Amino acid sequence: SRSPTCTSSTYINPPRPPAHHLFTEVDLLELLLPYLSVAQLCEPAGADGFTALHTCADMGALRTARRLLGDTRLDSAALLKALDKHGRTARELAESAGHVALAELL
Repeated sequence: SRSPTCTSSTYINPPRPPAHHLFTEVDLLELLLPYLSVAQLCEPAGADGFTALHTCADMGALRTARRLLGDTRLDSAALLKALDKHGRTARELAESAGHVALAELL
């Protein structure tokens, strides 16, 4: 079989993944932060009652957690104390998920 050349259709029109495969959940959360309201970021939601910080802890999203805690619209102390439906703080969730650096931040 012949290897593709620079003029083959493989290089001119390479296959592309669907747009939702280009980003991880962490990237998407990072992109959405400026567009979410204080209530959306602080209020528990979903089946586990996660705040945005709980979601960061669950995914290991250290950079996004730093952005959340530095967001002047939010009460970072309240975020750090918030409990999910299982009574866990974001720090406890990060610890149980093995996200050491994130747990240390929280």
